[in-house]
Amino acid sequence: MFDLSPELQNKLRELNSLLKNRRENLKNRVAIREMLKNRGAKFINLKNYDSNENLLITGIDGSVNYYGVYPYRIFFFQAYAATPKGDKIIVSDVKAPFLEDKPDDDPKDRVLPALELEASLKAIDRFKPDIMLFDGGFIRYRRHAPERWEQVEKALLEKDVLGIGIIEEAQSQAIAKIVTDQIGVYDREILFGLLNPGEALFFDETLKDGFFTVFARLSRHPQAIAVDFLESQKERAKMALELLYALTPEDSRGIPFFLDVIDSKTKLSKEAVEILLASCFDREILELYLRPLREERLL
Repeated sequence: MFDLSPELQNKLRELNSLLKNRRENLKNRVAIREMLKNRGAKFINLKNYDSNENLLITGIDGSVNYYGVYPYRIFFFQAYAATPKGDKIIVSDVKAPFLEDKPDDDPKDRVLPALELEASLKAIDRFKPDIMLFDGGFIRYRRHAPERWEQVEKALLEKDVLGIGIIEEAQSQAIAKIVTDQIGVYDREILFGLLNPGEALFFDETLKDGFFTVFARLSRHPQAIAVDFLESQKERAKMALELLYALTPEDSRGIPFFLDVIDSKTKLSKEAVEILLASCFDREILELYLRPLREERLL
C-alpha cells in the first residue's frame, strides 16, 4: 500500500471538475451534428460488408521498446506485416544513440515508420493483397519517412492495393475548429458519442493535404476512430468502411480485430527485450552498460 497525498487528491479533483465543465460545453450532440451538416458533412449509416469478393487483407504494425538508462539506452524496433492466413514478414532494427555520441537522440519517430513501410513494400510484392491496413495514419509516414512513403504510395496505386490508415486516437482539430473556438479542443472530444454505432462521418473538403479522412464508429464503444485513404482512392472509402465494420466486434473498442491480433504479435515487451539481451550480451557488458541499478533494489 502506498501513501496518498491529500493535496494531490484535491488537485486531481479540481482537474476532474475542470474537464467535466469543459465536456458539458461540448455535449450538445444535436447542435454539433447540425453545425457539421451545414459545413457539408454527411452522416452515413454503414451496412455490413456483403460481397462475393474474396479480398486478401494485409495488416501493418510496428513496435518499439528500449532498455537501459541515460546515456546508455538501446532501442529495439520491429515492424510486422501479416495476413489472416498466417503469412508474415518481420523487419527489425536496433539503435544505440550513445555509440554515435548522441545520447539525447530519440530515434523512434524516424526509424519505426521507415521499418513499417519497408515491411509494407515487401508485403505488397510477396502477398499481393487487395487491401493494406496500417495501424496509424499516413501523415507520420510522409513526415518521418518521406522517400519510403513515396515508394509505398506508388506501389499501392500501381498494384491496385487499397491503403487504409486506422487512427485510434483522433489527435486532429479539423472538426473541433468547426464547432468551437475553445482553445485546446481536439477531435477526440467532439467525436465521443457523436456518431451512432455503424455510422461514418464524411466531409467533402479535404481535412489533410493529400489524404482523404473519414471518421467512423465501428462498435458500441462511444469513441469514433479516424480512417485515412489516399486522395486518389477515396471513391472506395464507403466500401472499405463497411468491410472494416464487418471485421470489428460489436462489443470491442472499435478497431478491426485483425489489427489487434497483429498488435499482440509485434509488441516488444520488456520480458522479450530482456530475453534478447540475456541471450546476446556478455553478462559483464550487460551489467556495465545497460542494467539499471534500481533493478537491484531490495525494497
